Amino acid sequence: MEFGFKEHVDGICKSSYFHLTGLRHIRKHINEDTANTIACCMIHGRLDYCNSVLCGTSSVNLNKLQRVQNSAVRIVTRTKRSEHITPILTELHWLPVKYQIQFKIDHVQGRHQQVAELSG
Repeated sequence: MEFGFKEHVDGICKSSYFHLTGLRHIRKHINEDTANTIACCMIHGRLDYCNSVLCGTSSVNLNKLQRVQNSAVRIVTRTKRSEHITPILTELHWLPVKYQIQFKIDHVQGRHQQVAELSG
């Protein structure tokens, strides 16, 4: 069986939801800043690790990853599912997943260009 994007994304989602469950259990005992820090360490690390390989992946896979991020935001801010998530992402300074991927690619290309200019 070939390890593809679907399996990679499913693995990220599975481990992220496992850790989000733990965060949900302790959320009432910690403040929002602490919850945000924990979510950034545990969830963003998983969403950000090697996400540049997901450039060009299907919208189904990107939506799965976005749902993980949305769940993390809702736990951190105690937001109801009926409330729009985009303003809350903006307030926390969290980029949506597809923009995180694009930002990482642009950043790597920019650094590669800087190195090429210095070498040449």
